[in-house]
Amino acid sequence: MTESALTQQAADLRKYLAEQREHVLGAVEGLSEEDMRRPVLPTGWSCAGLVQHLALDVERFWFRRVM
Repeated sequence: MTESALTQQAADLRKYLAEQREHVLGAVEGLSEEDMRRPVLPTGWSCAGLVQHLALDVERFWFRRVM
């Protein structure tokens, strides 16, 4: 694969990641601090917990281990 193709793939990946972040943040936009921290699932997860999981666990895992 050429360097140009790799550069384009990296740009596509960054764009996709930015779109996914925007989607998740849009879903929680406008929630109060209390609503962000209130458990909404039987497991006790809150919206803030989900955002933290996606940012710290999922993204770090994928970029450190997969990419």
